[in-house]
Amino acid sequence: MNDQKIKKDSKYWLCWIAVLPGAILSAILGSFVLHWVLYFTLSKGEVISGVNIAPIEYYLLPFVASLFFVMFGSDIAPTNKFKTSIFLSILWIVAL
Repeated sequence: MNDQKIKKDSKYWLCWIAVLPGAILSAILGSFVLHWVLYFTLSKGEVISGVNIAPIEYYLLPFVASLFFVMFGSDIAPTNKFKTSIFLSILWIVAL
């Protein structure tokens, strides 16, 4: 019976503690990724040059931040990743 139980050592609990801060940090880092992708593809691009990326970034930022928040937050969780992603989705919607 002890072999079937999940060993809940310090790494297990530290992962659970890191879920929310990691999700928030990944949402912030996702905004940087979005900005740099838009900057290097549109502002300095050969096809479209000199495009103002501010309005595009304004509309895409909530989608990218919520995607990174849920995706990487549930990835940090050691178990119950689907339930964690649902919880993080609800938390994101309530926080907005």
